[in-house]
Parts: sequence; C-alpha cells; structure tokens
Amino acid sequence: MSEVFGHNNWDAIKSAEYALEHLYKSLELLRKAKNWGLVDIFGGGLFVTMIKRDKMEQAQAELYQAKKYINQLLGSFDGYLKADNIEIDSESFLGISDYLFDNIFTDMLVQQKIGTAITNVSNTIQKIETIKNRLYELS
Repeated sequence: MSEVFGHNNWDAIKSAEYALEHLYKSLELLRKAKNWGLVDIFGGGLFVTMIKRDKMEQAQAELYQAKKYINQLLGSFDGYLKADNIEIDSESFLGISDYLFDNIFTDMLVQQKIGTAITNVSNTIQKIETIKNRLYELS
C-alpha cells in the first residue's frame, strides 16, 4: 500500500469520506433551508422562519463535523496541502435579525447567504472528492 508524505493513504481516504458524508448532509439541509426561505419571502411568518433557521443550524452542525475530518485529512499531508483552498464557512446567516426584522428584505439577505453557503459547500465537496480520488489512485 502506498503512502502519501509518510502517512497511510487509507487513513486519509477515510477522513475524506467522513468529511464528504457531513458535507453532503449539510448541502441537503441548506437546500431545504433555501426552499423554506422562498416560502418565508412570500409571507411565511414566524413558524416558517423557525423551520428555515432549524435547517440552517443543522447544516452548521454538519459543517462543524466536516471541518474536523477535513483538518484530519489536511494533516495527512504535513502542510503540503493548504486549507486556504477549502472554504465552507456559512457565515452568520444574519442570525437574530431574521426573527426580529422578519420582512422581505431580511429574508432576501438570508436567502443570499444560504445561496453562498450552498456554493461554498458544493465547491468544497468537489475539492474533497478530487483529493479522495487521487488518494485511491495512489493506493
């Protein structure tokens, strides 16, 4: 079995797979939040905002888990692969203002933040998939 920079490829592959599992779950939750966000824009009210925010919080928790495995994966490369190329922060999503100022403008801003998070997570998934595939080729 081949090794990358002195570490077992299978450990790195395992970290990539776990990271991807959480990234895909986060992406699914963000897409659900975006759907609820559309309902919220057109007058969904507090209940819809609560559902949307719950999906966003669940997605954030999945991202937190993914980051742990991404850090393990990057650690496998002893600094040869930089985390700068991996961006998955979903930012603040405008937090409490989504509740306090539940209007079309705030809802649209939150929707934009969700869209940015979806793009960031999708890009990260592609990068981790590429790394994982290369590790398989080296094994």
